Amino acid sequence: MSADVLIHDRGLTKLPDDVVRLATVRVLDAGHNQIAEVTALPEVTDFLYLHDNRIRSIPFRTLGRLKYLNLGDNPLDPLGDEIAVMGARLPRAVLGVNLWACANEEFDF
Repeated sequence: MSADVLIHDRGLTKLPDDVVRLATVRVLDAGHNQIAEVTALPEVTDFLYLHDNRIRSIPFRTLGRLKYLNLGDNPLDPLGDEIAVMGARLPRAVLGVNLWACANEEFDF
């Protein structure tokens, strides 16, 4: 049985190790924190909310069954081919309202 991990609005600067070590998570909500780096994620099957953090990138290798992804309000680096392949079968992804830096100018989409 997979877990729902609700750790939003806690001032976290990283995902807790015990969360990353979980085998499977149905819902992972770590939004509205201060997380800057995500180096590993458990397998998340349904909903991954990482909105409103300081995240530049995430690993997509454990997100093959994901149904909803929200990375909005993060200073994301340009996303690579992993998200393009994943996006073909991902029902819903929110990547907008991110701060993009370009030649010393900032644009908020």
